[in-house]
Amino acid sequence: MPSREATDADEAKALADIEAYGCLYVLEENGEPPFAYSVGIAGSISA
Repeated sequence: MPSREATDADEAKALADIEAYGCLYVLEENGEPPFAYSVGIAGSISA
């Protein structure tokens, strides 16, 4: 996975989680029906 420098603490946490676990799942609600998506899978499997 290409390395990148975080621009803030939240991004640093996300990048660390992707490095440790291979991906990150994000759950969005904001008053709408829940929706989840993943970040980092393609880079983790060298796609």
